[in-house]
Amino acid sequence: MLIKLPTYRFVLFTEASKKKRDKYFRRISNRKNLLWIVIVAGFIVGVSASIFASYLLEWLGNIFG
Repeated sequence: MLIKLPTYRFVLFTEASKKKRDKYFRRISNRKNLLWIVIVAGFIVGVSASIFASYLLEWLGNIFG
């Protein structure tokens, strides 16, 4: 997927360019929010998996140790 870069028409103060500029920055804002959600969710899953793995390894160590 290609990200459309802002061009000179975003600088023009016409109503059409204002709408396009608002749409462009809204799309970028949505992507930043999605990126933060993915990072936070990944962190939560990673920490949970780490805690679960340590308990599982300790439990297996008690059974077979």
